Amino acid sequence: MSMNEFRRLAAKIDQHMQQLSAQGVNDEPTIINRMMGYVPDLHTIWIGTSDDQLIALSQEFPGFYRYALIMEEEFETERNKASRPYDGMASLFW
Repeated sequence: MSMNEFRRLAAKIDQHMQQLSAQGVNDEPTIINRMMGYVPDLHTIWIGTSDDQLIALSQEFPGFYRYALIMEEEFETERNKASRPYDGMASLFW
């Protein structure tokens, strides 16, 4: 994927984050719920860019940066929990 495509995805995320901010949506749980549809785009950017490219996107698109930071912090919080309701359940994939 080209940097232009990553920029397009980041711009789309940034635009939605700006819209949420304009609506007064600033609390992280609501942002996470309202932005769930962008998780695949964020993942595509996260795994497809170099560190330098990710930094450039974060500087160019502050809403994208905020969303990425919120999701990274949420992932770390979930990963570090002592237990989760789904621990011990059978895997959906073999």
